[in-house]
Amino acid sequence: MTSNDSLRALALATLVSLLAMFACMNIALLAGIEPHPPAARGPYLAATMALCLAAAVQFLLRAPAARWFGFAAALAVIPGVGLHKFATEVNAPLLAPVLVVGSLSALGLAWASWKGR
Repeated sequence: MTSNDSLRALALATLVSLLAMFACMNIALLAGIEPHPPAARGPYLAATMALCLAAAVQFLLRAPAARWFGFAAALAVIPGVGLHKFATEVNAPLLAPVLVVGSLSALGLAWASWKGR
């Protein structure tokens, strides 16, 4: 496995984890399961999921634009799962696993996008 293959695998793994988290947040929102994002965040969740899916397809196809989709997806998820939520979110202790894993996934995706060619 080459270095680029490893970075591509990292990018795909982080995108899958982000898609899973955002899908669960969307399901919690629609089902009314606490804690869930505010209803106004529904379009943000959908747009972020679409961007992560587009980035995953780009990485799977080894497209030249994959790194830019990866950067965009990494930036897009930060408002939803960034560590800043510990200071701004009332339910932060309940959301700690999502915030930590989401932030690490965003960091891994940004790293893979930066180092990949």
